Amino acid sequence: MVMQFTEISSMVHKVQLPPQHTTLHKFKHKISEIFFHDNHLYMFKNKTLCTKVVLCLQYLFPILEWGPNYNLSLFQHDVISGLTIATLAIPQVTNINSSTFFLLHVNQPIKLSISSVLQYMSLYVS
Repeated sequence: MVMQFTEISSMVHKVQLPPQHTTLHKFKHKISEIFFHDNHLYMFKNKTLCTKVVLCLQYLFPILEWGPNYNLSLFQHDVISGLTIATLAIPQVTNINSSTFFLLHVNQPIKLSISSVLQYMSLYVS
């Protein structure tokens, strides 16, 4: 089935041109995008004083926002992820700061003790 030209033209809508801005307005917009690309003060607009105080405290201290929902299960997962990152970061730091001979003798017990703690934690959580 072939559509007629009139049917196609009725389906197409016209797009308006964007509004014209002065050079000063364009310059101010670009500067604000460079220095203030994320408007943090937008969340305070049209709020009561009490809400503004709460939002300000949550912005300055993020734990006030996610802290009430934090539980023991999340803490266990955070401990496991922290130990996992530590097993990766500690050998890299010691590798940068020490010689290969030092790594062979000192770093092996650290790896063994952290990996055994991780195995114990994974059995405990499962």
